[in-house]
Amino acid sequence: MHKLATAVSLAMGVTLSAGALAYDLTINGVKKTGLTDVKISSTATGVIITTTPSFTVTIGGTDPVDPVDPVDPVDPVDPVDPVDPVDPTPTTCGVVPDKVDIADAINWAKPGSQERISVITKKVKSMPFTATANPDYFGQVSIASTTGNSGVSRKVWISECPGQAYTEVPSTCKRTGTSSTVVRFQQGSQYSYYCSLTPNKQYYVNVESVDCKTTSCDVYRNVYTNGKP
Repeated sequence: MHKLATAVSLAMGVTLSAGALAYDLTINGVKKTGLTDVKISSTATGVIITTTPSFTVTIGGTDPVDPVDPVDPVDPVDPVDPVDPVDPTPTTCGVVPDKVDIADAINWAKPGSQERISVITKKVKSMPFTATANPDYFGQVSIASTTGNSGVSRKVWISECPGQAYTEVPSTCKRTGTSSTVVRFQQGSQYSYYCSLTPNKQYYVNVESVDCKTTSCDVYRNVYTNGKP
């Protein structure tokens, strides 16, 4: 047997008549005689007619059942603004004061060799760094005078915000000196006289020339560590 049509509506003009030994079938004006078997069944989508021998006819129009429309693309929900790649953690420091001059960041795990830093008169040079994850990492920041300004008094301190007031940080995190000024740090709590840092947190090394008589009084910055970042 052969399925003549799927989803054919009876309203499309199906006529069936029976002879003595056979059936005649007319669909939309097309007639087929001598059919020995005709079966008509209904489905949820229309009518199926099966004949013997097979009866083929083309029925115009479209499938009475609309194909399922593809899901309309929904406007994507606006993604959450990505975290600022420069500073992945929210800051509570606010606007950097005008008197603070932000320098390049220090690679705290590999601080490298001695570096010359320009400290402009009446400005605080603030050098950002991020503590490593190891609580056993410790060392010291050494700020030394360059040639010609060894007598200049300067303040050196480590703070959570750039240029944070010298008076606001713990006594272990600040020093005042001339030729060489050292602040010792630790990322644990082994030593009571070391500046204690929280692992993975951002900090700043600040330097201010107190009585510089020229435009700037440069310094040499060294960071010495126990080599266990």
